[in-house]
Amino acid sequence: MNFNTTSSVSTNAEFLFLIHLQTIISIVILIICGSILLIVLFQLGKEKQRQNAKKFFQDMFDQAFLGMGLIDIKGQILTANVSFALMLGYTAFENMPSRDMQFYTEKENTKKELQDSIDLLSNFENAWKKGFLSFEWALYKKNLELIETEIVLNRVLVRNQVMLMFTIGDISERKKIEQLKDEFIGMVSHELRTPLTAIKGTIDLLFDGAVGAVNQEQKNMLIAGKRNIERLTRLINEVLDLQKLRIGKLEMHWTSEDIKSVIEEAVQNIEAQVREKKLNLCMEFDENLPEVIVMDRDRIIQVLINLLNNALKFSSKGSIIISAKSWNTNLQVSISDEGIGISKNDIPKLFHHFVQLAPSQYRKVGSTGLGLAICKQLIEGHQGKIWVNSVLGKGSVFTFEIPIEQTLSS
Repeated sequence: MNFNTTSSVSTNAEFLFLIHLQTIISIVILIICGSILLIVLFQLGKEKQRQNAKKFFQDMFDQAFLGMGLIDIKGQILTANVSFALMLGYTAFENMPSRDMQFYTEKENTKKELQDSIDLLSNFENAWKKGFLSFEWALYKKNLELIETEIVLNRVLVRNQVMLMFTIGDISERKKIEQLKDEFIGMVSHELRTPLTAIKGTIDLLFDGAVGAVNQEQKNMLIAGKRNIERLTRLINEVLDLQKLRIGKLEMHWTSEDIKSVIEEAVQNIEAQVREKKLNLCMEFDENLPEVIVMDRDRIIQVLINLLNNALKFSSKGSIIISAKSWNTNLQVSISDEGIGISKNDIPKLFHHFVQLAPSQYRKVGSTGLGLAICKQLIEGHQGKIWVNSVLGKGSVFTFEIPIEQTLSS
C-alpha cells in the first residue's frame, strides 16, 4: 500500500493554519465586541451620570424657595421652577397661561399698567447691558391678587446663548409691615408735635416774665428746656422727612435759583452760633458759576444748614469755609472745617439712618443720627451725590454735586 506523505503533511499544515487563523479571528472579534460593549457601557454610564446630574440640579431648581428661571431681553420666560409658578397661583410652569412676563403685570390695560409694562422691559434691557439689576415689582396672581415682589436679574451664558437668569421673591408681607411702621411713626410724630409746640410757647411766656419775674438761674433752666424741646422737634421733623423720602411722598419744588443767594440764606441761619463759638466763616464762589441752576431751593438750603450745623458742632476753633464751583457738568459745593475729624473706619457709617459715632467727643454734641442720611437722599433726589473726606483730629470736608443742567422732568 502506497501513502502520499507529502500531500498529507501539506493538508495537515493548511488545516492547522486555518485553525490558528480562525482562533485569531475569533479573538479579534471577541476583543472588538468587548471593546464595543465597554464603550457602550461607558457611554450608558456617562448618560446615566448626566441624567442623574440633570435630575439633581432640576430637583434643586424646583425645590428652591425663591422663584427662579431664565428670561430673554423681551421678557419672554424660557423656563422657570415650580416655586415661581406657585407664587403666582399655578401648579407648575407648564400650566401658566403665558410665557410673557408682562402678562402678569396687566389686567385692566390702564395707562398706568401700559407704562409699567414699558418700564419692566426697560429693566430687562438695563440688566442686559449692565449684567445685573435688582428692583421691586408688582405682579398679578391667578386669582387677580396683586403681590409685591423683588426681582434680581443676572446676565448669564447658557449653551452659548446670552440670556437673563431671574430670582424672584414675594415681599408682600414685608411691605405691609413697612407700611404699618411708616403709618405708626407718622402718627406718633404728628401727635407729638402739638404738645411740644404748646410747651415751647409756655416756656417762652415764662422766660419773658408773663407770670412774674424770672431770675438768671431760672432763665438758664428755661433755656435748657427750650433747647431740648427744639432738639426733639428737630428729631420729629427729620423722622417725618425720612419717612416721606422712603415712600416717595416728599414733594420736590423745582425752580431756577442763584446758588450764591441760596448759600447766603443758609449761612444767615447759623451766623449767631458762629459768633457765639468765635469761629471764622468764609464763603468762596468760583467766577465761572452759572447764573441759575434748577433745584428745590428749600431742600438744598436744608442740606446746607445740616452740613453747616455739623461743622459747628464738631469745631471749637479755626474756620468753616463753604465754597461753590463748576466741576465738569455739575455744581460742586464743599463745606470744610477744622474740627475733630472722622476716622477712616467711621466714614462708611456716616450716611446711614440713626448712626451716631461711638467716641465720646462725638456724643458730647448730641445728634439724631438722621441728618446726613436725609442729606444723602435729598441730594440723590437732585440726581447728585454726596461724600466726605476727613482726617481724625484735623477736620472734615463734606462735598455734594448736583447737575448744572437739571431738567424739571427729572
